[in-house]
Amino acid sequence: RLFRGSIGPAAAVGGAVIASATTVAYADDGAVVFVHPGRAPNGEKLPIYENPNDEGTVTLVVHHNPLSEHIATAREATAEAVGSVRGVVQQGVSRWIDFERSVEREVKSVVPKDENLTPGIIYVLVAGLTGSVLMRTRSFPVRFLAPPTFALAALPYFLPKTAHNLRAYVSDLEDKHAPDFAAKHDAFNQNLEMHWHMAVDRLRGASHEAAQWSSKAAEGVESATGLRVGNALRRPATQVEQARAALREEIAALPDAPPLTPPAPVTAPVVLEKVATVVEQKPIAEIVVAV
Repeated sequence: RLFRGSIGPAAAVGGAVIASATTVAYADDGAVVFVHPGRAPNGEKLPIYENPNDEGTVTLVVHHNPLSEHIATAREATAEAVGSVRGVVQQGVSRWIDFERSVEREVKSVVPKDENLTPGIIYVLVAGLTGSVLMRTRSFPVRFLAPPTFALAALPYFLPKTAHNLRAYVSDLEDKHAPDFAAKHDAFNQNLEMHWHMAVDRLRGASHEAAQWSSKAAEGVESATGLRVGNALRRPATQVEQARAALREEIAALPDAPPLTPPAPVTAPVVLEKVATVVEQKPIAEIVVAV
């Protein structure tokens, strides 16, 4: 009974010792060979020291990680995406720099170097604000269009060179991007200028006719009353011409005086004074002379 109970553990210990003392090897044909320690697979006893004439062959077996290919593909795709994004960003920055430079060139072409903007632009803005204040009780379109209209009307007066350059710039843009509209605009401007000259000519003709009518009326009064009304009416113009000639002579007499060009005739305001009254049972006319 004692021996019967110790058979199991003894068998287990013996199997473990045999297993530890035996090495499993594989032959070239794939067969399993049990090699005992200190012996070769063919059963021969191994030498204690290594033989220097024996050249051992070491075979290195490389096992590739199956994730390496996916990691490489993902890395290449990421690098390509980053490069494309970088190219797009650089292209956008280059376009923005070109846009800034083009705007700078356009502004320099519009703003003249010999005209200061600081006082004139303030007056133009004040004119626009004046239009907003004057039209504050009107309808929305009028209130919306009044400030820019007043500002554009004041721009040629306070900043004439800037206004001229701005008109030329807008005209070039029309010719470049909207040639049909530019042609219609030029035709409208020509018609407007023609009508303006016609209106000025009519006003000049009307003033000439009024002068002729006044001279005829003066002649009629002279023939009816005997008073020299015409001389009184022509005296202010004669005095203005004489004073102008005297002033030119005085300026010409000055040393290093620049040559003077005769200015356009300016009609001086006439101040009238009552000198007589023609009565025929009742007053019919008043005679006045210039003071």
